[in-house]
Parts: sequence; structure tokens; C-alpha cells
Amino acid sequence: MDPRWDGCTSITEPFGGTSESAPFVAGSAALVIQAYKSTHNGASPTPDLVKRLLTGTAQDLNTPADQQGAGLVDSDAAVKAALAINTSTGQGSGLVPSVGQVDLTGKGGSDPSTSITLTNTGSKAQKVSQTSRQLGAQTFETDKTVGITAPADPNNLPPEGGAAAAPFTFDVAAGTPLLDATMTWPGTKTSGQLSMELIDPQGRLVQESYDYGFSDYQYINVHDPVAGKWTAKILWSNGRGHLTEKPITPGSFRGNALVRFTGHKYASAGVTGTAGKTIPAGGSATFDLKVPLSATAGDAPASIQFASDSGTQLSVPVNRRTVIPTDAGKDNNFGSPSPGRRPRPQ
Repeated sequence: MDPRWDGCTSITEPFGGTSESAPFVAGSAALVIQAYKSTHNGASPTPDLVKRLLTGTAQDLNTPADQQGAGLVDSDAAVKAALAINTSTGQGSGLVPSVGQVDLTGKGGSDPSTSITLTNTGSKAQKVSQTSRQLGAQTFETDKTVGITAPADPNNLPPEGGAAAAPFTFDVAAGTPLLDATMTWPGTKTSGQLSMELIDPQGRLVQESYDYGFSDYQYINVHDPVAGKWTAKILWSNGRGHLTEKPITPGSFRGNALVRFTGHKYASAGVTGTAGKTIPAGGSATFDLKVPLSATAGDAPASIQFASDSGTQLSVPVNRRTVIPTDAGKDNNFGSPSPGRRPRPQ
């Protein structure tokens, strides 16, 4: 075992989460910077441009904006866009947005304005249409109470972790673009760590819950799940997918875990304004938009989707925040001042 890798039992260091994404994205950023300099007389792109080149060419994963951001980094597409932007040499069919994310705050029911400019880094004109997306209605919901036990053979645990319950099945309805799975239990920091794996109808491991350190809540989402009968496994595991590490010792918790599977459709976020434009090769076009805010206070993630006749798909995340209006003449903004209570000073 390499002494630099604490706890690693193989010649490869397994890791995940931000520990994994940070070096991958840093490597992609380095490629983008190198490509840009090669066609811009050695000048370096600004950090903001590097970010927009990466997010603008990312692959939409068809998941909510607060979970995927702009999507999965595509280094090849980002490099082609970096080579071509603001030059006469078209590369690929990239559309680079003027913003990496739209942030809007306002009163409930308002529809603040915003604009997004797209630059076509491709070699030919692209006809681009605009739509919007937010989480919509449920397609199904299934609850399951699972009794947690010790593995049948705690001295011979598989790499995925010891079984904490018998595997069980649930049905995913057709026409479900997003599957959520949650698991909660009244565990403590010293009673052990549980995780969950989801197996599709073809017997393939699709996703597992993820957590560093103790948590009595686990979450999974799967985009575009196959319709049919799925299998869930509850395991004594660290929840990190580090199957090259030794399985953890099963915990002491004995009781019930509550599992919920929920299917969701998507719906339009109600964005209006510029519906489509043709963007010439090397040129730019601005989409002027109005984005409705929820009548209820809080955050409501959404995304603005751009699609071109060249097959390019672009997802720009939108953070919509509805705030409670302040009024010094009201008590906590819900009515007349309470007797004997003075209004807050301006």
C-alpha cells in the first residue's frame, strides 16, 4: 500500500464528490486556457470566460438545475469553443452564454426581466430556440418501511458492504424523467452508517446514495430511469462508492428505516420573451426574457434551455428567489402593529 493513501488497499486511489470533480474541472480549465491562447496571440482568457466556455458547452443531464448546474463538463466541446470564440475560425457548434447562471430576486408573483446573449462559435449559422424547465408533477410515490438487521455473515462482507436488509423491489412508471429516492432512520453517530443502491430492471447498478461521515438521511436521483421493476439494496456502507476499500464494520442500529421513491415529470418554468433567433457563424444574439417568481417565499430552481438546429443543447441554471416584502407599518409584515408595539425605525 502506498503510504500517501491512507486506508487504500489498491494501487489506485478511489475518491468522489468535490475531491474528484475539482481536479477534473481544473484539468478541463487548463485545456480551455491553452486552446484559447493558441488562437488569440498568447492572450489568456478571463476566469469568467473560462467558466462560461465550460458551462456553456456542458452536457445537459436532464436533472434539476440546483442539482446539475449547467450539466456534465465536455472538455472536447469546451476546447473547440475556446479555439473559435472571437476568431474567424469556426469549431464545432458551441453556443457560449454571456452568463453562467441567472440569479433573480423579487416579490411573489412578479416577473423580473433578464437577458442572455449567446455567441455562436460554430462554422455555420444556427437557428436557436428557447424554452424553460422546472420540476413538475409526480408520476408516482412509493413508501417502504425496512427493518434493519445485522449481515448474515459479518466476518465475510462483500466489497459493497454488508446487507442491512433483504433487497426489495419497486415499480417505476413509464414517462418518468426523474426518479428520487430518500432514506431516513433514527440513527446516531455511533450506531453505524447505512447506504442504498438502486438496480434497474436489467440488473445493472445505476446509482447509490452518497455521504461522507455520519448521516441519518440518504438521497439518490436518477435521470431518465428505465420503466419497470427496480431493486433497492440497503447496506452497511460508507456510501462513497469506494469499493476498493475494505467494507466498514456493520453498526449497532436495529430498527426501521423509511424509504420513499418518487417519480417526477418536468414542466415549463413559464419564461417568456425571445422564443428563437438565428445566430450567424461567429456572431451573437441576445434573448430578452421575463422569468416569473413563485407567489410563495423561498427559492425555486429552474433552467432556461436553448436548442439549435445543429443539435447543440444548452442549459442555463436559474436561481429564483421570492422574498417577503418589508413594511415598517406592519407587525412582522402580516397585519396591523400589535398593541403597544412601535414600528421599526427606518
